[in-house]
Amino acid sequence: MNAQRVRTFTHNSLLTFAGLCLIAQPSMAQRHSGLSSPPTAPPANLSHEPHTSGATPATSWAPVSSGLGAIEFYSVNYAVQAPQSIVRQLTADDDRTRRDALNALGVPTQYTAKNVAAPKPHSVHMELAPLGTSDEMDALLTVELDHHLVTAVLVPNGSEWHRLATVIFPTAFADASSTPSTFLRTNRSMLDPLKYRAVFRVRENQANGDFQENEAHVRVLNNRAIVTVSFVSGSRRCEVSSKKQRGTCEITRRWLEPDHTAPAGTRRFQMVTAVGHIAGKDSDDPLADARFFQLSRLREFSCQPLVFSDTMLRYDPAGPNGTCPYTGTRTPR
Repeated sequence: MNAQRVRTFTHNSLLTFAGLCLIAQPSMAQRHSGLSSPPTAPPANLSHEPHTSGATPATSWAPVSSGLGAIEFYSVNYAVQAPQSIVRQLTADDDRTRRDALNALGVPTQYTAKNVAAPKPHSVHMELAPLGTSDEMDALLTVELDHHLVTAVLVPNGSEWHRLATVIFPTAFADASSTPSTFLRTNRSMLDPLKYRAVFRVRENQANGDFQENEAHVRVLNNRAIVTVSFVSGSRRCEVSSKKQRGTCEITRRWLEPDHTAPAGTRRFQMVTAVGHIAGKDSDDPLADARFFQLSRLREFSCQPLVFSDTMLRYDPAGPNGTCPYTGTRTPR
């Protein structure tokens, strides 16, 4: 059954997003010389942990991190009303009705305490897409609150709906770089092109302009919402003299794609890591933070082979990280 999407927005309009991090091994990397050639594949030392000065980098890539960076994922099985009803209740004038709707989504308790008025979300975003193996349309309902972005994964169960998970990102509403559209998007499932996966991505900025971005992919499998893979999808780390802006900034981008050299039906994939650099004197230029500018600077690529495990319901390493088995011109999605 072809996927169908419905989006509902209230209040403020939504913006856009980017960014992320890690460390590469140039000796194992594949190099690209063209200034504008889009990336194809990544380096090693894929770790889920933020880079810490003086810390020893990880030597292998872990398929699913026990910590998802700033992303909070809670798996539940809770009966709720239909998502369209919850959307109406979120903007109701009655305080109790709004509180019940927020509780149904699993928002942090600070918004539903009885001694405070339940807030109306700054914006509401609903998307319908088949995230599971059935032909049913599941719902991703996202609300933008004062200090959090919250997405509830809702699935139909006969005449009822159930919340199977809640995904939370602590971020201030005043931060224009974090909105529902930067927090969540849906992409085609790599396992079944007729289904979708929910892709959550959050970016944590530092005062000096460096950033780290974490990504988690969620599907509904065996009547559960599952994080099938999570990883540091990008970062920028600068070592620049504050006086003359000397030195360089290392940019890392990472993404998951099918292994185009594997036989059909083998469920094999590649985690691609691409590394590039920009001059320290350019680090304060707004253009240096633009996604396509950074993609054009990627030069070293390495690949970690993965295979989807039907037992663990996640992508697991299938070999050492190293040279990519092919050269393409794909841009990370």
